[in-house]
Amino acid sequence: TKCSYVLRTFCSNKYFGNKQVKCIPIGYKSGIEDKQKKNREYKWAFTGTPHKSSRHDLLFQLSNIKPSFCHKTEKFNTKIISVEKMSEVLSSTEFLPSPNGFFHPETYRLYEALQCGCIPIVEDTYKYYDRLFPNNPFIKVIKWADAKPIISGWGQDQIANKRKECKDWWINYKKDLQEFVKNKINQ
Repeated sequence: TKCSYVLRTFCSNKYFGNKQVKCIPIGYKSGIEDKQKKNREYKWAFTGTPHKSSRHDLLFQLSNIKPSFCHKTEKFNTKIISVEKMSEVLSSTEFLPSPNGFFHPETYRLYEALQCGCIPIVEDTYKYYDRLFPNNPFIKVIKWADAKPIISGWGQDQIANKRKECKDWWINYKKDLQEFVKNKINQ
């Protein structure tokens, strides 16, 4: 190889455990920010295309949990809401279900949730996020029906504790990643 080290997004099995590759998050849309809402208006939110069966199931399973915010699009990157509106919605949402992407488990939705202080609920396909981020605080579900009792049943203390755990983890992860990259560049 001509590279001594590779930072890579959208990791797959062959990169996990490779000592010359660091899997990094795909990140979030530029401008997404936490509006620091104390009272979160929505129990859960979904924005995106309901193009896969798991997304249809997510919307079906959670449809009776109110209040919620749902913005469906027909195709990726069409009829999207503004970054400002997305920041407002996510900063007003307690839980953000994050279904797998179209081709890959990882999606921007997870990082937008973390950036805005939502509690992410991810599909636990192949334990992907535990391999990408060992010891992460995300809520993981095998099927979306498992998310219903969490979203509708958790009390405010439990939500506040998990939100703080996720927020602290995300702040530390970003800081550690910056330090890691800086050290790799300066080697």
